[in-house]
Amino acid sequence: MANNKPRNLRIVIAEAKELKANNTLAGASDPFTVLKFKSTTYKTDVIKNTLTPLWNYIVDLQNVEDNDNLDFEVFDWERIGSNKSIGKECRSSIQAGEYKVEYSITFYADTVNLPDECKVKPIRVVNIEDTNYKSTALPISLNTSKSPLTGGTIELSVSAPKNCYSPGEDIELDVRVVNKSKKTIKRVDFSLRKREEHNDVKTVPLKIASATKQFISKVYAGGTISQPMAFELPNNLIPSTFSKGMLRLEYELWVQLDIPNCVDLYLHVPINVVFRDPTLVFPPNSLTECSQIPNYIKDWNDRHVYSWLLLKMNAPPAIVAEFDRFNIQGCDIMTFDDALLERFCSGAADKSLEILNALRMEKYRCEGVRLMLKSIQLPHIVSDFENQCITTETLGSLTDQDLREMNIKIGDRKKILAAIQSMMRKH
Repeated sequence: MANNKPRNLRIVIAEAKELKANNTLAGASDPFTVLKFKSTTYKTDVIKNTLTPLWNYIVDLQNVEDNDNLDFEVFDWERIGSNKSIGKECRSSIQAGEYKVEYSITFYADTVNLPDECKVKPIRVVNIEDTNYKSTALPISLNTSKSPLTGGTIELSVSAPKNCYSPGEDIELDVRVVNKSKKTIKRVDFSLRKREEHNDVKTVPLKIASATKQFISKVYAGGTISQPMAFELPNNLIPSTFSKGMLRLEYELWVQLDIPNCVDLYLHVPINVVFRDPTLVFPPNSLTECSQIPNYIKDWNDRHVYSWLLLKMNAPPAIVAEFDRFNIQGCDIMTFDDALLERFCSGAADKSLEILNALRMEKYRCEGVRLMLKSIQLPHIVSDFENQCITTETLGSLTDQDLREMNIKIGDRKKILAAIQSMMRKH
């Protein structure tokens, strides 16, 4: 860790391979891992009858110093009597300050009739949470002004109590305009810009969200107005990130005062996007939240996933927090293979399999319709079915009249109905 200050450390006890079989008759063991840190002992679940256990057990250690020891040992669970150590090769002790992991990328050039060439380049891997900007209480207070050619001045000022926000949160600004010109001011345009920098190479700011706000009353010549305005951040924002010489991700809220027949007045407000504060997450109201979850999982945002886990599946808080921490959305779940989906669900203990199967079913409700249409060479109709929210559950109730109202040709209708009947017989 190479850090004299105490810090937090997350340990993931993922898996073990080629363990010794303590039960010679079964040719396997019932392994679990014990981690000892200071005066506290942590234990993974017992995985029975295996030599390749998969735990994915997460431990969050607080106030870890460089000279603290982390002691690991793998045991074989015994129903009667004391548990047995699997062997000295499954026992280790390390100091937090001495632990070091290095990464490199190896490039191979396959040259015909010549020995292959190999180049190794060290790479730097950072903990993404260490690079994120932390929550601050710095207020926003910016102002600017300009003088139109027709004379006078226009002043624009923006203020807010803080400069850090989590994805989906409203940026509440107080916008003040002092109009000492002959112009009439009606509105303010907001746009959220993202700027990335990789290896000290900057990119052009990218607009990712925008909104227009009207003043309650027009600001005529000689007028002044101060009005609160809110700009809602998208739910899928990546937190602001900085790692010197490697990566920088920053956001700015551009406030544009629309001035008729004149160059507009701009303010660029720096915004830090941070991880949600878990203490500020309130349980959603089940009556409204569940009704707002779209029919297709591909259309779920991170809030829908959060509500589905918490309210429909009654998932343990640990797995709900894990999905929420990574801002997992339905489109992400659609791309997850089964192994990755299983890992995300592994923290749910006894409910892991139930949640995993429910997510598989949600994916199939969408994918099953797509696969059926593609199997009969009608992929161009997929969007028509999805616009009508047709899932594998409602396929069986489709009639020729329903398909006719969707403007599907008679030949295609026959192919679809035949494919649906075939699917129903298989299930």
